[in-house]
Amino acid sequence: MSAPIRPLRVSARAATAVAFRGCGQCLVTYYSSEWPDLELVEVLDSSCVRQLLSDWPPGISIEVRRCKRCGGEIARPANPGEI
Repeated sequence: MSAPIRPLRVSARAATAVAFRGCGQCLVTYYSSEWPDLELVEVLDSSCVRQLLSDWPPGISIEVRRCKRCGGEIARPANPGEI
């Protein structure tokens, strides 16, 4: 017996929107366009990150934002396309 055929869901999101696994605690997925809507907790500038990662590129900061679902903290580069 095969699985039932379901109609495709049409998304209102732009075809260029990039999804990423956001929260490591609850595994919610956010789109890159939703990232600025999450509460900003902290910004780690490149000099702070380079204390832990010696080959971190200068001028690239890390933004820490709060997950809307569970309140966990999510960290990712402020401009991920630059890395």
